[in-house]
Amino acid sequence: MRTLSRGLVVVLLALALAQPAQAVECGASEGKALTGGCLFTITGGDTAEPADGFAVTNDSGIPLWDFYKTLDLQKVGYPISQRFDYKGFTVQAFQKVMLQWKPAKRGFDWLNTLDIVASDFGMNLQNVPAHAVLAEDQGATFEIIKQNHLRILDKNPTIKAAFLAEPDWLNLYGLPISYEVLGNGALEALRAQRMVFEIWRVPAPGTTVGAVGRQNIPDKVKKFTNVIIPEAAKQPITAAQASAPAGQLPSAAPAPSGSPSPATPTVTLQPTPTSVPTATANPLVAAFARPSTGVTVRQEGGFWVITSNSTPNHPSPYFPRTDSRYQAYNGTNPQYAQNPNR
Repeated sequence: MRTLSRGLVVVLLALALAQPAQAVECGASEGKALTGGCLFTITGGDTAEPADGFAVTNDSGIPLWDFYKTLDLQKVGYPISQRFDYKGFTVQAFQKVMLQWKPAKRGFDWLNTLDIVASDFGMNLQNVPAHAVLAEDQGATFEIIKQNHLRILDKNPTIKAAFLAEPDWLNLYGLPISYEVLGNGALEALRAQRMVFEIWRVPAPGTTVGAVGRQNIPDKVKKFTNVIIPEAAKQPITAAQASAPAGQLPSAAPAPSGSPSPATPTVTLQPTPTSVPTATANPLVAAFARPSTGVTVRQEGGFWVITSNSTPNHPSPYFPRTDSRYQAYNGTNPQYAQNPNR
């Protein structure tokens, strides 16, 4: 067993949110120093090898370790993956952000993780407001778009104050995307392109009622198979493995649909209509649509939704059981699986 469990790391980071900037360190409690990097065992998980973890290095001419040391630990967290390839770019996941190397500018961008989850994978995450598109963004300049999205913050002054208290909010969080009150008032949440701010109004593990918190979105994404982070990159390694010559970076299986989401804010905040499959092209239609019995398949905001007339007002879309991302649904339509994150 390693000194700190993953759960304790999350608690420590939550406590750190109220503290001044926290420097990234590579001491005995965090991991093991490497030449030009650090192997962070603190987030390696409870594996059989307590000295394994995730390496942040300057390998292959990509100075991620040097850049990581300039950041505030409480804003990025510890690494939760090795480096991997995402659509031709080198990316590494940390607890709160994913950092993407941009060779053209010799620098790093914060990946628009939540945009990608919605547009490329058609997924919602638990306790996260749904992705939304503002009609007034169409044809507008980026400055106008920015103002459109900042107005979303007006729905919750407490979250707005916390969001704008960060001078570099555009880089760290991206644009505000949507705001929802979830769980019959239990949770107030703001979705941005890279971060979710939340206020719990009832007691919840690891939270303080009424306080503004920040969700660890990459941690949530990591729980899904081949969603942005390839399975091979999720595996902890030893110092000897980290010091070995770098091989080809692992990459996740191709996303089922959609086009790449940019790592920096642009005028286009969702896939163009041509990137969304038509109803006639989607295999769900042929496999599951039964209009005569009230089972229909339709497109809704970029999602493919299967519904039945036995639950016409049910808020959750239904997907085939063969989709491993969704749990079995044992209601009136057991042949389908219900999205647990809606």
